[in-house]
Amino acid sequence: RAMRDSDFSMMYKIVKDASFDKDKIGIIRVACIASNFSSKQCARLLALLSFDDNKLEALKVMAPRLVEFDNYNKILNQFSFSSSREKAAKILLQR
Repeated sequence: RAMRDSDFSMMYKIVKDASFDKDKIGIIRVACIASNFSSKQCARLLALLSFDDNKLEALKVMAPRLVEFDNYNKILNQFSFSSSREKAAKILLQR
C-alpha cells in the first residue's frame, strides 16, 4: 500500500521546506526505508526538485517502492527533457 495521505502530506511539507535538492533527496531516501508510494505521490515529490538529474536520482530511490503501475505518465511528465523522460522510463521498467 502507498503511504497514507496524512503521512504523505507531512512528508511533502518537510521535503518542500528543505532548501536544496540534495537535502530533499536525502529526506526522500529516509522515507523510502519504510514507505511505499503511489505514482501520484512520486510525481508530486519529483515536482519539488529543480533539475532533471536530481529528479532521476530521486526516482531511482522511489521506483522500487512504487505500488501501482498505471500512472507512470504522471511521473514522466515531471521531466523537462525527452532524454530525461527516456532515462526515467528505463528506471521505471527496471523496477
